[in-house]
Amino acid sequence: MENRAYYENEIMRDIREIPESFLPEVYNLFQSIRNNFNNNKISNKKLNSTGLCGIWQDDRDIKEIIAEMESGRNYFASR
Repeated sequence: MENRAYYENEIMRDIREIPESFLPEVYNLFQSIRNNFNNNKISNKKLNSTGLCGIWQDDRDIKEIIAEMESGRNYFASR
């Protein structure tokens, strides 16, 4: 797997090849990606606030959940 410096060099090389007239669109796209990343960091902190596995939300009865887990295990046995 490449490191950060590799990706930074590749991104800069690609940016230098983009025609100047497209740079505002590339800039807006980059800002959108960055904002999305920052928003995801905030929502991930909220999800992980209860522990290692995040927040579990399910309205099903425990028996339904266990039945689903067991049915998933049988999938590979039928192969």
